[in-house]
Amino acid sequence: MEEVITVENVFLNGLSSTLKISSLGLALKDSTGKVTTIKKESINKADIFFGLTNLSLRINEEVTITGLEIDMEQKIKDIISHLYSVNVRVIELDITDPINGTLIVNKNFLSFLDKKVKFEIPIHAVESVYVHKNDSSLTLQGKKNYFVNEIVFHTVTELELNSKSKELIIFEEIQTLSPKVKNNYVFFKEYLKIVGPSNNIKILFSDIFFAIQIKDTLSLKVSPFRIGETSYEFLALKFDDSLVDFEVEGKKYEGKIGECFLSLLLSLTNDLSLIQSDKSGYRCVNKALEGNLFLLPEGLFFLPKPIFIPLKDISLVEFSRAYYSSTTSKTIDLKVMTDHFTYKFDGISKDCFNELEVFFGDNNIKARSEVLVEDVSEKVSESVYESESEEDSELNEEDLEEESDE
Repeated sequence: MEEVITVENVFLNGLSSTLKISSLGLALKDSTGKVTTIKKESINKADIFFGLTNLSLRINEEVTITGLEIDMEQKIKDIISHLYSVNVRVIELDITDPINGTLIVNKNFLSFLDKKVKFEIPIHAVESVYVHKNDSSLTLQGKKNYFVNEIVFHTVTELELNSKSKELIIFEEIQTLSPKVKNNYVFFKEYLKIVGPSNNIKILFSDIFFAIQIKDTLSLKVSPFRIGETSYEFLALKFDDSLVDFEVEGKKYEGKIGECFLSLLLSLTNDLSLIQSDKSGYRCVNKALEGNLFLLPEGLFFLPKPIFIPLKDISLVEFSRAYYSSTTSKTIDLKVMTDHFTYKFDGISKDCFNELEVFFGDNNIKARSEVLVEDVSEKVSESVYESESEEDSELNEEDLEEESDE
């Protein structure tokens, strides 16, 4: 019977696993039940080195098994040599000076080394790279697997960039409403980079469809991008009152940071459509998120999680309002219907009803209102108003005449 050696409590891709070694090859079963196998014929290279926790065994520079007990080093070397005729290379790591060295890129790894290897990063673990003058920032995916999510390298000489990709200006620590995090915004000739704690997003200026400026906020409708599992179609920025002074391509920008940001963006984009408003929004709630609903000439806009509804897409709006006692907050709910979606904005102050009614009326949008009132006589009155066709009007008149004759 073939002998199988079992090693418990090792890790593969950050998951607790069981390793089985036999003359047929290696097999690992992780805590989710997934099984990874490496056939004997495929094993042609093996490295062993100290990892963050105990020993690490790397097979073919593709599979890294971590968490092996230190006293198993010689046993693992002997087994692999005997069963697979492969000499296990022991990589000695430099722990005396871990911060100075040379970064080398090979097929599967980024290696930071001097005379000895200091550490290595699997290429597949690099989610994004951001370069700024002498600094290079690597964002790693799967923080739970690698225990860190970012590594910054500083070079002694400035990295050479061609003129097309050279940065023009950086706006640092800009508050972003969506995605909700502070980001650095790096302007290049043809695109914008959004760099945050866990993201590095590149957006071409040609992928910005329009911009909405409302007071101290600027929202950009862009081609969808993802951060983690969340997809975004808007960038929403909020600026403070700080002043800036800089020059880009011979043009001087001076004033409030938000105004200069927008001016630069408009100068670098071709015919970017801009919607501007200084009016306050209506406080309301959308899907349990409190925010403001703004009435714009082109459509309805909700912040802080941007929702834009073009007026031309709205088929009907519906108001509802109910107050059951004098102590109940008197608010109205607004439902906006298009051909494909229905949006609901709750908790709008009843004092705003007339303004909303006039706005939709002026834009020839059908509206329906169902107002429930509990008065002394406990009667419920309903009023429905919407555009009616001439035929409906004529029909109503005929019905009235018939009733009168009777």
